[in-house]
Amino acid sequence: MAGVLRMNSWGEPVLFNVEQELYPLVKAFLNLEFYERVRPRLGSMSLIVEEISRVAGSKSGRWTRPDLAAVGITRPKYSTSIKIDLYSFEVKLPTTVDALAVHEALAHKSFVNYSFLVWNRSAITDKKLQEIEWSCKEHSVGLVVAHNPVNASHYEIRHFPERKELSSNLSDEFIEERFSSVGKKKILETIERMASVNLP
Repeated sequence: MAGVLRMNSWGEPVLFNVEQELYPLVKAFLNLEFYERVRPRLGSMSLIVEEISRVAGSKSGRWTRPDLAAVGITRPKYSTSIKIDLYSFEVKLPTTVDALAVHEALAHKSFVNYSFLVWNRSAITDKKLQEIEWSCKEHSVGLVVAHNPVNASHYEIRHFPERKELSSNLSDEFIEERFSSVGKKKILETIERMASVNLP
């Protein structure tokens, strides 16, 4: 597994004991390295990321609150249409990842296009990593390993899931209920700006 060798070259992992301390660090990764992974080679893209762990939606339940969410707004270079993707991120400590954590992230797929499990863990290759990675692939849940959460370049996307189609009503509802007024304003301004850009 080449990815594990890459992690092992980063030295000792930096492990956290408080999940909430990871949120701003994961947000920084999403705005930097993750953005570079998802942005198109041509065209333009904006990624609006917010911590939403304490924000309840209209569909309440056991696993209905992702820790972070992102809206990706993309306009291909040779297109008049704008594409919007919703991402959710369930953040877990080294000791709190198991099959239930994968299913928690899986539950978020009812209202986003892509759901990810972000795991702050040791770089050592072991059976648990293989089991979690297999389970994520089996359920089409993304897996991100945070080797050193402080360093945005020391995260590894172990699995990128397939996109799930959503109705525009579900997308609108998720953004309306979960994002702050500042975030929603930025999303609308980005859509308006991209829609007004002239074709090359």
